[in-house]
Amino acid sequence: MANKKLFIFFITVCILILNPMVFAQTMGTNEAQQYIKQAEISQAQGDYWESVRSYSKAIALDPGQVVLYKNRGNVYYRLGKYNEAMRDYNTAIALDHSYLDAYNNRGNIYNEFGEYEKALKDYTQVITGNPQHAKAYYNRGIVYGNLVQYEKAVADYSKAIELNPLFTDAYNNRGNIYELMEKYQEALKDYEKAIQLDAKYIHAYYNEGNIYAKLGEAEQALKLYKKAINVEPQYVDAYNNMGITYASMKKYQKALNWYDQALQIDPKYTNAYNNRGNLYAEMGNYEEALTDFNRAIELSPDNAGCYMNRADLYEKIGQTEQAKTDYKRAVGLDSKYIKDVPLKYQY
Repeated sequence: MANKKLFIFFITVCILILNPMVFAQTMGTNEAQQYIKQAEISQAQGDYWESVRSYSKAIALDPGQVVLYKNRGNVYYRLGKYNEAMRDYNTAIALDHSYLDAYNNRGNIYNEFGEYEKALKDYTQVITGNPQHAKAYYNRGIVYGNLVQYEKAVADYSKAIELNPLFTDAYNNRGNIYELMEKYQEALKDYEKAIQLDAKYIHAYYNEGNIYAKLGEAEQALKLYKKAINVEPQYVDAYNNMGITYASMKKYQKALNWYDQALQIDPKYTNAYNNRGNLYAEMGNYEEALTDFNRAIELSPDNAGCYMNRADLYEKIGQTEQAKTDYKRAVGLDSKYIKDVPLKYQY
């Protein structure tokens, strides 16, 4: 069965958010300062659109203040409005070509857009301007990881850690790269360091559990997933991986229980439906398996692995036309699955 996997968690890029109230003493008119303060308050309260409106009013009154564009861009970023954020960062850079924070944050947008070379250029600009900028090294490490340039990613995370030995996210992400490089012992050391720095760092428990699962040490993996759940009871991916691990141990009822719990937390969690469907199929409960695969595909119609799993089930129960359709769909979505399609369906 396809798409039954453990997930690595990378911590996302670091946005540099300066407190705009720090600048209030030197900025513009008193009215502009009031809007700046209101923008900061709204942002702290999670009312991001109101924060945008307040920043926009401050900009209208004092359009030459570079930091306002950068800070409004940061709020747009939090809202997922990347084009608007990009516009603001571009304006900040146009007003001040040496404004490193704006380059860093624009690099984050390029990374979101998958424009990795442009992101690298911006992060390198920051590092050139400030070689002690740990977050720029960290962010560039993420991009190198996306480009599968793992040695460069490790080098950048290591530099970030050298500059900031308490940089927990950098240890976690370097561990993830080591895992992808199959350097499992190095990965385990980094996850342990992250946990040492922050005993509630759930992603390190989770990622360390993934390593032990890969190494066949299921009981240790389960302990680590449970630690993550104890810290964050809604950590749905950990429930999912508990299910996967118990299934690998042939403890099917326990696996079902964990998948069920994952779906109670998130009824739209595709991976749990898909993996529970795999388990039902393995148990010979084909009707339940088909129901789960159908639901997974309904939720994620472009998930090639789900089509592969349903195709395998159709093949097993003799519904060859449906199997043929699903195999074709899976390969159309992701050509790597061609090697898993039975030969009789490849012509």
